[in-house]
Amino acid sequence: MGAMLGGAVDYIDVAVFHHSSDAISAFAVVGMGAVFAGIVRTHMTSALIIFEMTGGYGMVLPLMIANMSAFALARHWRHMPVYEALLDRTAFICLTRTCLAART
Repeated sequence: MGAMLGGAVDYIDVAVFHHSSDAISAFAVVGMGAVFAGIVRTHMTSALIIFEMTGGYGMVLPLMIANMSAFALARHWRHMPVYEALLDRTAFICLTRTCLAART
């Protein structure tokens, strides 16, 4: 999903600003990192994963800007991260089915 969004941003960049379309892979990788940072809310982990995946540090600045933007927007739109929401949902299901008593 993030790679498709990054590719779409590159397509818009080529159409509007008439830049070369050679950087579509860079836009796709930055898009992947930004979507991961927004969903999981771990901007530094996203950057490290992208660095490990690409093997280079050439995209540090665009990646960090995209990650922090995605992190801030996700935090503004939804205050609870996805894994905390899943934990709350699971805890509610456990409490209603009394599985906590079975674990102890």
